[in-house]
Amino acid sequence: MKGQKEQFNKSLFSLYDCGKWNIKIRITSENQDEARLLQLEKLFLASFNPVKIAEDHKITGETGPNIIISKTAQSDSLMLKATIAEAYAKIEWLNKNKPVPELSTGLSDFEMASHEFSVAEKIKFYKENKDKLAGSPETTTYFENLLKIIDNGYLKDFIWSQTGGVVDFPEDIVRRQQYDGFLKQNNIPKEIDEVMYRIYF
Repeated sequence: MKGQKEQFNKSLFSLYDCGKWNIKIRITSENQDEARLLQLEKLFLASFNPVKIAEDHKITGETGPNIIISKTAQSDSLMLKATIAEAYAKIEWLNKNKPVPELSTGLSDFEMASHEFSVAEKIKFYKENKDKLAGSPETTTYFENLLKIIDNGYLKDFIWSQTGGVVDFPEDIVRRQQYDGFLKQNNIPKEIDEVMYRIYF
């Protein structure tokens, strides 16, 4: 019969998308604290620089960024063109604010500011063209609900929900509950956070 020893392991797991390569780091120890594990990770990254690997092994696209539009966004001219305006605004922000090596990793952007900028451009396009382009009642309802979210100070919560919580926005259970309550009170469906496009560099 094997003896058993109670273990209190500390574990660290990191995954870096480096263009055509991935770097996975897993460190487990019984004797080291979390700070020491992070220190070990830094030592490892000093030898295997993810940004340098991404720069040397880029995911290249000869025609520049590719945009994939969802079927929902193609429902009518107004929704389609507003979504395209949002996507191009995101590309504009990324090109101005992100270094080429980082873009070449093919990673999605995790900064709240880029999403806020692109959504603002989508709303701007809608306001300027809602009386010029054909839009369905569903599209009108979508934008009315989105404007209601923005006007009540919940844009960041909308973005956090839309991106599955990966943007740099602090975890706050109470605020999440307030946002969910706001959606229910205003009969705004959760589907409003559907992702309408994807960008691939």
